[in-house]
Amino acid sequence: MAFGSYVIARLIRMPMPHLLGPMLVSLLLNAFGIVETVRLNEFILLAQITIGGQIGSRLSRVPFREVISYLIDGLLVSMVTLSIYTSFAVGVAALLGMRLLDAYIGFVPGGLYEVTVLSVLFGLDVAFVAFHNTLRVVHPKATAWVLADIEVRAIANGFAHGIVNLWSPDGELLGIAEQTGALRIRGK
Repeated sequence: MAFGSYVIARLIRMPMPHLLGPMLVSLLLNAFGIVETVRLNEFILLAQITIGGQIGSRLSRVPFREVISYLIDGLLVSMVTLSIYTSFAVGVAALLGMRLLDAYIGFVPGGLYEVTVLSVLFGLDVAFVAFHNTLRVVHPKATAWVLADIEVRAIANGFAHGIVNLWSPDGELLGIAEQTGALRIRGK
């Protein structure tokens, strides 16, 4: 399949046919339900190692001092970002009379599943943490009403997953959210 898709990609003059050809054929076969690909954690780990190796090989041509300067810049940006989140968490904790760790885990950037696991491990308020990691405020603004533009992305195996964009009356994006929930059909 890979060789055939490579040949097709070359025939239609697709850039990087060795990579994009098999990807396109795989996408089409999956989209039309002809094949079903199961994502395995081992393949994800292999992809991360491969990508890391490619980044490392590109950086091998960069002088070590330049790499160190990039690392220092990344560290400083991370510290500033976490300081901003921490200051918001301190303010919310003081305002609502809650523990600082609850507020911090609720505001710190990260994947929903990771921070939910942390909140369970530390005995924090899971609902608060999960809510604040599914709703992201883009532009806080007082309005008379908010338009919730809801898009259901997937319904399968008893679950529904959707995304929400929250808009002000003048068309400004106020926030984004996503939610997964159990799907119950009435009458069954």
